[in-house]
Formats: sequence, structure tokens, C-alpha cells
Amino acid sequence: MKKQEKSRKEENKELTEREKARVESFQIMSENLRKQGYRQYSLSVGIDKANRLALIMVLPVFGLFLTLYIICNPGGGIGFRTLSDTLLFAGGLIGLTVLHELIHGVTWSFFSENGMKDMEFGILRDTMTPYCTCLRPLKKTGYITGTIMPLILTGIIPAIAGIMTGSFLMLMIGIVMIPSAAGDILIIFTLLKHKSDSKDQIICDLPVQAGCMLFER
Repeated sequence: MKKQEKSRKEENKELTEREKARVESFQIMSENLRKQGYRQYSLSVGIDKANRLALIMVLPVFGLFLTLYIICNPGGGIGFRTLSDTLLFAGGLIGLTVLHELIHGVTWSFFSENGMKDMEFGILRDTMTPYCTCLRPLKKTGYITGTIMPLILTGIIPAIAGIMTGSFLMLMIGIVMIPSAAGDILIIFTLLKHKSDSKDQIICDLPVQAGCMLFER
């Protein structure tokens, strides 16, 4: 019952003009694809579910990478020892949060017909967080590549680089950015969980929800 009430609230929330335009464009595109014989499957990912996954990931990710850091840097320092380190950490997280969305867009643009023109960037007014959405359908491989790339570039690589260089600051930035990609991980998992013998599959971001719509025939 609570899930249904939450879903109704999301559907009935007031949309911005940009969101309304995206919904209208998405509906037209969906109708055209259905006329071409495509079946559609909504693979939406709830924000609450993504947040729960992020919380579940925190301790295992922190434990794994911190343990590797200590093993590889037995004499390395742990913790932020100066105010500048703390400020760099906070600034790094803000910058990488924005970069996370930019990486989505740039990667997807390589697989999209009109490149960066098919990407829309903005800030969610409810949470004041940046977002990127692709306005055109993509092939499955391209969509998954663009979805997972920020996790690799802003999370896994900085964490590994911190271990290899003995930089606790870089390690911690990577550790925090990995769970922040929980929504992306959930979208990929949901896509891969969908079993189908269809060889013709295209995927498009949902216009105002987290997740995607799968079209196949």
C-alpha cells in the first residue's frame, strides 16, 4: 500500500516545463516504436531502493578498500590531518558528483545519433542534485557502457589510485563515490536480469523517473 501511495505521489508531482517536454517527447517516441512492432518494458528504479543499496554497499566497500590500503601502505597515514585535506575532500566530492553526470552524457553521446545534442543536463529541484538524461534510444551495449562509466572513472579508479599512491584522500573520495553510483548499478542489474531471446533491443531513459524503458521485438 505504501509503495502504491508513493508511486501515485511521484506520478502526480508538479513537473517543470522541461520535464513536461521530456514526457511528451518520450510518449511520442514510445508510440512510434510500438507502431514498428516493439514491445516495451518499464525498468524503473525507485530512489528509496537505490538509497538502500548505497547504504548496504558502504561498509563492504569501505572495509575492502581500506584493508587493501593498509596492506599496501603499512606506514601510510589514515585520516585527514589538516583542514586543507578536509576541504579538498569536500570539494573533490562536489566536483566528482557533477563530473559523474557529465561522464554519463559524454559516454552516451558516442552511441547516440546526434551526440551531445541528445543529452540533457540539469538539477533536480527536490534534492538539488545534478542529473543527465539521454533523450534518444540507445542500443543495449551503449546504454550500459554510459551507465557504468562514472562508477569506474569517479569511484573505482580513484580508490585504486589511492591504494597505489598511498593517498588516503584519494582513497576516501573513491570509497564515497562507489556507493553514490548505487542507482546506476541497480539499473544495470535490472536490465541484465530481464531475460529475452530478442536480438533487437533498444533502451531509453525514463523522462522523469530513475531507470529506463526497454523496447524489443
